[in-house]
Formats: sequence, C-alpha cells, structure tokens
Amino acid sequence: MKIHLLRSPELDAELFENVFEIVDKYSSPMKFLMHDSPSAFLDKEIIKEDFEKSQFRKKNSLSNTMFPETAFSMYLSLNEWRPEYPEKIEKVNWEAIFERCNTFRLQQDLSTFDRVFLLTDYSNDKNWFSAWDPKRSENAFVHAAQWEYFVPSDPRFPIAYEVMVVALQSIMFNTYAEAKLYFHKKPRGCVNDFCKDKNDIALKLRTADICPNCQTLLLERAVDPLMSRQIFQTLDDIRANMLFRERIKTTMQPSRLQISGKDKKIFFSDLAGTELKLGPLEKIVYLLFLEHPEGLHFTELSDHKERLTQLYKETGFARTVPELHNSISQLIDPTENSLSEKISRIKRKIVSVLGPDLAGYYIIDGERDGKKKILLDRRLLLNED
Repeated sequence: MKIHLLRSPELDAELFENVFEIVDKYSSPMKFLMHDSPSAFLDKEIIKEDFEKSQFRKKNSLSNTMFPETAFSMYLSLNEWRPEYPEKIEKVNWEAIFERCNTFRLQQDLSTFDRVFLLTDYSNDKNWFSAWDPKRSENAFVHAAQWEYFVPSDPRFPIAYEVMVVALQSIMFNTYAEAKLYFHKKPRGCVNDFCKDKNDIALKLRTADICPNCQTLLLERAVDPLMSRQIFQTLDDIRANMLFRERIKTTMQPSRLQISGKDKKIFFSDLAGTELKLGPLEKIVYLLFLEHPEGLHFTELSDHKERLTQLYKETGFARTVPELHNSISQLIDPTENSLSEKISRIKRKIVSVLGPDLAGYYIIDGERDGKKKILLDRRLLLNED
C-alpha cells in the first residue's frame, strides 16, 4: 500500500521532510511518498477568526445532515500547560482540504488502494487534529500546527504519530459509524483512545500502544501483520524519541553515538537508532573530528590528509583516485571554503535530525579563530565494525 503525503504550501518544508523521515524508516509493506500539494488554499477559502479559548478547546460535532458517518478524528483539547495563545487563527473547511486530495488523485490516477494524506498548518472548521474524508475514506488530513498547546515536544513526533494512527485506522475500519464503536472514552493509552483532553493525548503519545481489545480486533479483521508491525515499530520509535528528549532534561546525558559497519554509518543509539545521513566528504570530516576530542584548527587539517583519504576509502564511496585527491586537497586548503561549507551542512543536518537543544552535543563548533570540536563525551561513542 502506498501512502502519499502532501505538503500544503504553508507547511515548513524541512518539518515535512523530518516527518517523512520518521514514518518512512521501515518502508515495507507500506511505502510513503512525499509530494507538494497541487495548489495552495485560496484567500477566499481561508477563514480568519479572533482567537477564542472556549472554541479552541472544543471539537465541533459532525452532524449526520452535514456529512455521512464515515469520518475519523483526533480530538483537540488543552490542559493547564500551554504557551501564549495567538490573537488570530486561520482555518479552512474540510471540503477545501479534501479537494486537494482528490485533485492529486486525479492527476496521479491513483487506485483505491492508495492513501492520500494532506499535512497542513491551517486549522480546520471542525477543530480536529486529523480526519478521514467523509466521502472517501482513502483521503485524510493531519493538522501539523498548534502542537505546542498540547505536548512539550518537537512537533515532528506528534505529527508523525498522527500519520501512523490514521494509516492504522484506515485499514482497521471502513466507516466512522463502525470506528466510533471502538473509541475508548476513558483513556487506556491505546491508539483508539478518543482523547477528550490534552492529558489523554499526552498519554497516547507516551504509550504509543494498542489495548488487548483492539489487538483482538486487528486479528479478527485479518489486518496484514506486516503492516501492523511496521506501524507499531514506527510508533515505538516515536515514543522512544519523545521520552528520551524529555528525560535528558533531568539525566543531562545525550544519546550514545554509534559508528557501525564497514561504511561507517552513524546512528543515535538512544533515539531509536535514528541515522545521521551525511555525504561522503561530510562524513569523513565528521569522523576525523570525532577522533580528536581535543579539537582541531582548520589549518591543521593538512596534517591529516592521509587519514582523511583512508577514511574515505574505508567508507566505501566510489571515486577515481584523481577525483579523490582533488576533493581532499580542496577540503584541507585553508584558502578554499570547502571545509566551512561541509561543517555548515553537517550542522544543518544534525539540527534537522535532533532539534537545536540536543544538537549542541554533536555539532562541530568553536571560537572563530580557535579549535573546532565536538563536545560529545567520547565514552558515549560506540564503534562497531
């Protein structure tokens, strides 16, 4: 089954890519694909309202006269923890959201087996976090903004959680009328908790689990066990990431960093094995700085030309000998900007993967004319050949 994730134009592209990286980690049997939405929301489709706390707390009911009983939602709610409320809120109605999904379906000539999920920053007229299309259950949306009012977390994780839960429920249930029979009004820490308030949502995210009754339902519905496994592996990873980031505030210890295999892949062991994907020259620069906890001056890199060349060969990247020597020579030449560019790219990728709070332990940084170093305690560095 293919799940097409559409980025609404107002949604930050980097956040969208970060969510995709999470949900597509185990890319079988469900395959996730990234796309931009066919069109932006028109000004006439955007509803601008003054913020009203009482309305923000509520999920508007879905009447049978407005829609058939074929939608699924996550309830928006609040507790006492929250940042400052906005003065204005911009919303779009469900019809406008699902029109984008259907336009994409027509353009791509998709089958009914394909799912299309639109991720948008705009709130919606029903005030739900996510929902199925009442007229076509293969379409859905996830509201990607305002998570800061519900959980103190990097937003990529609750957004990715919503994507996976909508995917699971789309293969568990056919209609909203059917699905609501299995909603848990009293929270159990199950993916099918109804979530009437923020604390319930926080519980769902912390457990990322499914209750025994719903497990039985999965078996009764003959849901593909490989799909179920993929979904719950991803939910487990989301949970692990969120809990580790929460606990680091008290443990003050960052994740272990694992260098694995002949190609020296780099993983954050305590963040569900999240991989740091670097280009060839970026990787050898990073590995060299890991080998020197005392730090290095840029002008010292010429002393490490042989080691950089060896690291390049060890990582298994294909390049001719002249190309390799030319790249290394540019890298270590203090009159070139190659090294600074690589370090800047490494920093951007680390911040993208970890967020700014955790990134400081792993980036290559230092005084302008001084040594650059990686702060990570090398006792947290694991080398596995």
